[in-house]
Amino acid sequence: MKLKIISALSYFLLNIALQPVSAQLTASSKISLLSIGPGKDVYSAFGHSAMRISDTAAGIDNVYNYGTFTFDNNFYIKFAKGENDYWLSIVPFQKEYYIWAVLENRNVIQQTLNLTVKQYITSAA
Repeated sequence: MKLKIISALSYFLLNIALQPVSAQLTASSKISLLSIGPGKDVYSAFGHSAMRISDTAAGIDNVYNYGTFTFDNNFYIKFAKGENDYWLSIVPFQKEYYIWAVLENRNVIQQTLNLTVKQYITSAA
């Protein structure tokens, strides 16, 4: 079940995130799945996944995170009912890593996908 969710999320993020940047990527680009360990808050108790797109030649190193939300007065009630609104955020990798690993003391595991530029441009089309 978790693998299906990760696969669906990966496909969705690749489909959405690569379209605007695909023309900018070079042969040195890398796409990775980030697995973030459980956190102390209820909403982070089961961990999280996000995608990282990095390309040193193009100056790109961002985390594409579908799971961004804001707190409001009814956050936990909506969370328990599965009614929160989430959106895709794009944040520089170093900032996101610092929050997860340093401030929240969570494990961050990166798995780089073995794809060529042609493969991920084709899969995103």
